[in-house]
Amino acid sequence: MKKIGIRLLIVLGIFVLISGGILFTQASNPALARQEWVPCSKCGGSGQQACMRCNTSGQERCGMCGGSGQMTVACPSCRGTGRDSTKETCSECGGSGRIQEPCQRCGGTGGYTCTRCGGAGAETCSMCGGEGGKYWTYPD
Repeated sequence: MKKIGIRLLIVLGIFVLISGGILFTQASNPALARQEWVPCSKCGGSGQQACMRCNTSGQERCGMCGGSGQMTVACPSCRGTGRDSTKETCSECGGSGRIQEPCQRCGGTGGYTCTRCGGAGAETCSMCGGEGGKYWTYPD
């Protein structure tokens, strides 16, 4: 169990309990205290924030092809030499020794579903834990 430091302050007849960064107040007359819903400043009260990995697109760019969906590989006909068995220019690669083929990792799409947010493009707000805000108690 985690030990939390607790401090009690008395300021102008109001008891303030500070525990782990959370502020609780108790007015000397509880009937005068009021609660107010304060929306989260990070998510604006929605409880969701943009996914940090895909930035709301729901897709991650493929790291193998750089998002192009294509890979440049050695020509299988000439084995990358640019010449066929008769020493003529390879008809498959046009003499370059290289051809383009779909990326094996992403299947030629250039990306895949974001593994952090599952393709939703948003994730639970890290500040409010998805609650959208917090009730604060204020003395009147």
